[in-house]
Amino acid sequence: QSLKVGASALSAERGLLVLTVGVSFGMLAYGPIDSLLPLMVSSHFGGDGFAASLVAAIMGTGLLVGTLALMAANPQKKLAFIIVVAAFIVGAGAFVSGLIPPDGYWLFVACVGVLAIACAWFNAPLMTLLQKGIPEDKLGRVMGLFTAMNGLAIPIGTALGGAIAEVTGTPMFFCIDGAFIIVLAVALGLSKSVRALDSKSSEQPSIDA
Repeated sequence: QSLKVGASALSAERGLLVLTVGVSFGMLAYGPIDSLLPLMVSSHFGGDGFAASLVAAIMGTGLLVGTLALMAANPQKKLAFIIVVAAFIVGAGAFVSGLIPPDGYWLFVACVGVLAIACAWFNAPLMTLLQKGIPEDKLGRVMGLFTAMNGLAIPIGTALGGAIAEVTGTPMFFCIDGAFIIVLAVALGLSKSVRALDSKSSEQPSIDA
């Protein structure tokens, strides 16, 4: 019943509905990237355990840096635009990673770092938009719905990604997955209802005001 109420409240705001579904699809596509990083290092770049651990460390550090940067900037406007740009960077990072030759490990590390920083900009702005656009008495239910959607998207995406990578090979999967995220970013950026969210936020006073 709570999820039903949350879905109804979210459906009433078309821009938020489109953006929330888009972010969930983005998380579905991101899930296999994270889990396939060690396989990419070992099978494509011929790296050892240290090389795989370094990539994991860079991923975690990038997420932390991106989060701190977002907290420091504390943006109140153009939040939907930030999500679109973040999705595009993540998609481009994954796509380029799939094109790197076996001797380009350090370029792969750099791509992972940039991708991780952008990942941190993906969810937080949507939380702010939901807080601004959903009535307070229904906000908790909408947040619960969004959490459930992401909770399903990541494991489903990881399972599908693993199956696809088994057929295409890990580098090609990164290209396919990256292209999917880029197309998703373009679709969100072209959506009038999503762009309207930034128009509404620019008309509202910032929290500091």
